[in-house]
Amino acid sequence: MNVKKTIKTVLFAAFALAILPVISYATGTTGATFLNVGVSARSEAMGGAYSAIADDASAVTINPAGMVQVKKSQVSVMHNESLLDINQEYFSYVTNWGNKAFGTNLIYVDYGTQMFKDENDAGTSTFKPKSYALSFAYSAYASKVLSYGVAIKYVKMDIGVDNYEDSTFAVDLGLLYKPHPKGWRMGAVLSHLGGGLTLYKEEDPLPLTFKIATAYEWDNIPLLASFDWYMIKEENPEYHFGAQYTISDIVPVRLGYSSQSDLDNGFSYGIGLVQDQFALDYAFIPAGEMDDTHRFSLLFNF
Repeated sequence: MNVKKTIKTVLFAAFALAILPVISYATGTTGATFLNVGVSARSEAMGGAYSAIADDASAVTINPAGMVQVKKSQVSVMHNESLLDINQEYFSYVTNWGNKAFGTNLIYVDYGTQMFKDENDAGTSTFKPKSYALSFAYSAYASKVLSYGVAIKYVKMDIGVDNYEDSTFAVDLGLLYKPHPKGWRMGAVLSHLGGGLTLYKEEDPLPLTFKIATAYEWDNIPLLASFDWYMIKEENPEYHFGAQYTISDIVPVRLGYSSQSDLDNGFSYGIGLVQDQFALDYAFIPAGEMDDTHRFSLLFNF
């Protein structure tokens, strides 16, 4: 890369990293929090510190700029069993077209059967709320070391009661700076930039989130470490750390930490199995009184 192109790349990245936090703090965020629930067992086992890695099909959601790292085509699916019979399903697909990539995903959350209660706390009837988001994404290289991505998504929440549903559109934007196959890399993501959802005659803005991240992969040992800083309007900043050590090139063991307040002690754990055509990942997230969470992901390469 020549000097002029290098300067343009650095200036582009610096401008984007400077402007995105300003945008994210310009709008309040309080609703549709299911959009910030993790969609990858690998990512969650690493404490959610994945924005500067994002090298599989889950990049559509986590950092669309990372989609160009996927070789050929890949499918990612995840099942999340959580508290109070809440279940989350995730599907993502990415296909690589040389220096660009296209992707789509679906997030679906079933909140189980809930019950209306009267003034005496007695059940009167039941309802079944659900939410989903459907995205279409594009990613490309701005230079040999910098990629960008954009995802447009349709978001809908349905409380399961007449007239208590709404939908909207939103955009995710991502950058990934990776000067070498290993070593340092950096990422930045602005998620859920769009209109709010009106469910109870009041509009709840989407959970607009800005993430800035870095990761380091060692040359001489199979170790990957990562750090993400989440900034969410009207919430305290969150700090996420992750590490992955791969045994015999096929068994990654993972550990993570998140400052997110509703977790038990902040730690998460995971293990995986990696083959040429597929990968299987598991994450365990202790949540104390809120009940533990188990997440399973599958990746298929073709």
